[in-house]
Amino acid sequence: MKVLIVEDDLVQAKNIVNHIYDVFGKQVQILGPNAYYKEAIGHVKKETFDMAILDIQLQDDRYAGVHIGETIELLHNIPILYVSGISDDKIIEQTRTIQNCNYISKPFDSEAIKRALLKIKDQVNFKELETFKDKISYKPRHRDTYWIKEGTSNYTGITIKDIVFVEAKDKICEFNMINGDILKKRATLEKQIFDETLRYYPNFYKLSRSYIVNLDHINNIDGRRIVYPELNKKIYIKIPEDQLKTLFKLIGLHN
Repeated sequence: MKVLIVEDDLVQAKNIVNHIYDVFGKQVQILGPNAYYKEAIGHVKKETFDMAILDIQLQDDRYAGVHIGETIELLHNIPILYVSGISDDKIIEQTRTIQNCNYISKPFDSEAIKRALLKIKDQVNFKELETFKDKISYKPRHRDTYWIKEGTSNYTGITIKDIVFVEAKDKICEFNMINGDILKKRATLEKQIFDETLRYYPNFYKLSRSYIVNLDHINNIDGRRIVYPELNKKIYIKIPEDQLKTLFKLIGLHN
């Protein structure tokens, strides 16, 4: 089991870790503690973990914990526990809109955090959790190459991190690469490209029924368009109105 801790007070972080060990055992792997928003959001996008304990106000962002919790809700289906001394009722209410989320106030006593952790332990179905881990352990998230079949027996391997975006055109998906190449595969965008492979890489996001985008290659946004001036020809992708806020959060842009 792996736990993400986002806390800029090292004394408090150590106290939380000790309580985690008391409730879940010493076999737990601790990710963090992270004291800065950029550090924490990097772990959220690139790592897998089973629960998160978050402070709200960090050294570099007053509302960091809220943004981190919302991103965790988007990318991971895990319990979140807020441990914070912030007294802004509006911020606290915002955290409670996040699914599978609990909140305790600082300063907390041992019994309060123990009860909160036991509540999370009761919520977690460890059998399903381990089944899920086993299911994804063999997925290609740990490999660098994605294979595209061309013709009857020829396969082309492409580097996954070099995929800029995938576009669905009828029954063909086009892989637009960082070097300007476009490779085509007969497949469905959602089920065969995203669900079977790219969803297991946290830097890929299904923007719409027609596009999967690599968040690491989004460097230019003009209004509601993702622009790719570095490709051989100027290409842009229109961002759906209902996806704009989510996309901005995922790339760390707060409008």
